[in-house]
Amino acid sequence: MRSLSYCIVCVFALLSASLSASPTRELIGSSEGTNPFSARALPQGPETAYFNPALLLDVKDNVTISFSYSYQGLDLSLFDRPTGADIQGRMDANGGFGSGIYTARVVRDGLPQRGVPFKAQPTDLLAARGSDSPVAHGYYATVGAVGAIIENWLSLGFTMILPLTELQGQRSFFVDEREANFSNSLHFELYEDRLQGFSITLGLGGRVYWEWLTAGVGISLINSTEITADAYIPDAARNEKDILARSSIGLRVTPHFAIAAKPWEKLRISATVHLASHNAIESDIDMNFWRMQGPMENSVGQSSFSIVHAYTPLNVSLAFALGRFDFDGLGLTATLTGTYERWSDYRNRQNARPQENKYWDYDLETEYVDETTGQTSILYGGFVKETIPGFAWKDIFKASAGVAMDLGANRWGLDVAFTPTPVPEQSGRTNYVDNHRLSFGAGFVRNWKLGDYSFDTGLSLQCHYLIDRTQKKATGIAATATDPKTGTGRSGKVVDEFPESVSDYDGSHLAESDGFQTNNPGYPGYKSGGVLIGAGLWLTFYFGKDKEEKGKTANNDTEKKE
Repeated sequence: MRSLSYCIVCVFALLSASLSASPTRELIGSSEGTNPFSARALPQGPETAYFNPALLLDVKDNVTISFSYSYQGLDLSLFDRPTGADIQGRMDANGGFGSGIYTARVVRDGLPQRGVPFKAQPTDLLAARGSDSPVAHGYYATVGAVGAIIENWLSLGFTMILPLTELQGQRSFFVDEREANFSNSLHFELYEDRLQGFSITLGLGGRVYWEWLTAGVGISLINSTEITADAYIPDAARNEKDILARSSIGLRVTPHFAIAAKPWEKLRISATVHLASHNAIESDIDMNFWRMQGPMENSVGQSSFSIVHAYTPLNVSLAFALGRFDFDGLGLTATLTGTYERWSDYRNRQNARPQENKYWDYDLETEYVDETTGQTSILYGGFVKETIPGFAWKDIFKASAGVAMDLGANRWGLDVAFTPTPVPEQSGRTNYVDNHRLSFGAGFVRNWKLGDYSFDTGLSLQCHYLIDRTQKKATGIAATATDPKTGTGRSGKVVDEFPESVSDYDGSHLAESDGFQTNNPGYPGYKSGGVLIGAGLWLTFYFGKDKEEKGKTANNDTEKKE
């Protein structure tokens, strides 16, 4: 019961921290066991509270602390941009009036219309293309505990991942031409900042009347943040401003469920369900400018945005553990796990679905009434949303298999796993970078005696190989005066950000607008790959003097009872 008390104290002491969904757990699996990718099949420690709480009864009462390191050796190679794709323009040309894209008026139906819709910057003003490195290092501490509430009937588990470099990292980026205005680089959608999050999970597992059937339920704690900012701007030219900000951090729980059955003394079948989860940041900003009080002017200062971080999809798993078989003292258990993940509901960091697209429609008309004069004018063109089914992410099935062994006080295991990418071909304007992943994991544990008590020390290693993937964009189509509707991003095609135009300075044709120009950092294509490497050390201290047989090892929990 002491471990149970420690568990509860830790939870309430940390509730005020920033809490994240669990993409780290789903990638690295168990960080404190011999078989990192078999955590849904084998009860290996406190992390069982997350992966399969139905197995908590088979975990001996303990407190565990581990330290681990991860290396994201991600690699991105951008294809050379074609000649003529750069956008040109200078603000200091023509006596300060500007040149190139800064003075561009799109030609439509033979007449100059409003300025270019996408407002791209000249290419030479951007950060160096691909200069943002995806390579990263991470350091983590994991703390957990398991304690029996009712001996042999009900157990409680707790596990927490604590990043040591920063408590929680959230770094948004765009997946299309807009990212050129920021890092001008591509980013791996399912790694990088997703692996920098603080996570707390509680699990409860117990027997369901029959000795061969157990069930469990768990919750992961996740935060939602709301930010509201009001600003009064007396003089924007002088950067005069008064700002008030309000924030609210709420706590949500995401449940998961498990059931495990032993139809045969050497076979256990488990099923788990983890509901979808994510962190959310909602923000509303209202800027009030002096002498700007009409509806049109006020709308300039009002904005809101939504950010989603660490989206983890619904997943359903079926796991098998066969063993323990004894070969002259050498114990052997085999595992097999299959998991369905519903990535078709994925939301990116801007809280948008991959199949949602926004393009420019020159035919859109918006009526504007001047409140002062009462005159009505028409604004031509605007952004329109569409859904492209072919851009939707795919649901996937991933699989892992392993073997766990024990001999005397030593235990070790080997795992292999394959995870297909849910991301479809990226031939259009979006650049969702992801790869098929082949993973290998191993662990070694040594049990030591300390008087009437015992403790484990362990080492784990894992390597994830991202299978090389090449993405080639469809050739960009220039938006011309005779057909300006091309290159607008419709149907998810790469945008011509500098369509054929005339100069607003002297009405002359802008030769630099001829052809196809884009700052999209993924155009005309790219190649992605790399490795992720992890290593961990842990210490587990077991409570109780007379419980040697309960959960003696994660590998022999299916031994025949004597």
